[in-house]
Amino acid sequence: MKRPAFSRRTIALLGIVAAVVLFCAVNVIANGLLGTARIDLTQQHLYTLSKGSLDALSKIDEPLVLRFYYSPKLGNEIPSYGVYEQRVREMLEEYAAAAKGKIQLQILDPTPFSATEDRAVAFGLQGVPLDQSGEQVYFGLAATNSTDDQQVIPFFQPERERFLEYDLTKLIHNLAFPKKTVVGLVTGLPLEGDIMAAMRGQPMVPYVVVNEMRQLYDVKTLSTEFDKVPADVDVLMIAHPQHLSDKTLYAIDQFVLKGGRALVFVVP
Repeated sequence: MKRPAFSRRTIALLGIVAAVVLFCAVNVIANGLLGTARIDLTQQHLYTLSKGSLDALSKIDEPLVLRFYYSPKLGNEIPSYGVYEQRVREMLEEYAAAAKGKIQLQILDPTPFSATEDRAVAFGLQGVPLDQSGEQVYFGLAATNSTDDQQVIPFFQPERERFLEYDLTKLIHNLAFPKKTVVGLVTGLPLEGDIMAAMRGQPMVPYVVVNEMRQLYDVKTLSTEFDKVPADVDVLMIAHPQHLSDKTLYAIDQFVLKGGRALVFVVP
């Protein structure tokens, strides 16, 4: 009876070697083909960017630099901030990956009396003392574009966690498009505030939608009696138009026919 060419031990060793080689090969191939792939396994898809955010990232024409300043001592002293820091950092990494090279992310530790801390202060980040020693800790973001325009989140407040993606996308949008779109607002509603209240000495409080729009756009209120849309207006926003004159309707018609864009909100 012939003895086997290889012993069981030899075969087992060869199997282990083959498995190791296969494992390394798979990792090399995966790193090459899927190096930028990311999978969000959280139940609420916390790290999956919305379509609006992805659209904003796709329109970036120039490289942006995001500088994320975080003091580890803050998370060590208050663990909830450490958890939130991980959420912010991983979200920023998701933005950088989705931007395909148009966003450079720097993660910086502004240790006391360092040049990094000086730079954070110069950007306008908010330092917070943790104890009687007065040592400042930081948890903010400073972003710049190629023309040195700046956008800053002075301190990431945990109570704004549900608005994190909105805040980051707004910051990136403002840097990518420093020239704001001009929105011409035409309305009979008191969106800018109650004029009658102002006449009684009370402050005019704009609607929330107007305040939010002004963070992204240059909003100019137009009267409801105009015969030509101003040349600098990019978009007309017409909210609940009432009793517009023929000349105003004609001006709106001509603006749209010449390629202008209009948002019209009407109540049946």
